[in-house]
Amino acid sequence: MSINATLTFHELKYMDEKDYMCKCNVLDTDGAHSVVMSEPTRILVEIPVRDVRINNQPNQTKYDRKTHNITLTCTAIGDPEPKYTWFKGNNNNTIISWKNHYVIEDVIRNNSGVYTCKAYNKIHNVYYTHSNTVEIDIGKLNIALLFLKAIDVACHTTS
Repeated sequence: MSINATLTFHELKYMDEKDYMCKCNVLDTDGAHSVVMSEPTRILVEIPVRDVRINNQPNQTKYDRKTHNITLTCTAIGDPEPKYTWFKGNNNNTIISWKNHYVIEDVIRNNSGVYTCKAYNKIHNVYYTHSNTVEIDIGKLNIALLFLKAIDVACHTTS
């Protein structure tokens, strides 16, 4: 006896990654009923990297020297799990970090600029990449504001 069955996925999704088995109910010529099960087959779903996002902490639009450090964290979706590289400015040849995060420890004007996170993964010997950028603006410390905080104002009244 030969039995053929086909399972077709019209749009494979990440949640479809699991073990599948074929179950066949057989009614033989004598009217006896039996169940035949196939061996499990694992469907692996691989997803090219996408949805690259950058989070900067503290979450501000402008920084000054009072900030101890700035942590940039990159996340992306993909399977296999994405790997990350960080670049500063237009120099995509000089990698400043191979991790999903980069810490600007010296919060000075020279470290202002555009930071790029490139996420990538490899599926069947093909590299997939996606990137995102964030602009970090480190300005001068507002000295006038510091002096204002140090001034005592006294009021006297006469009757």
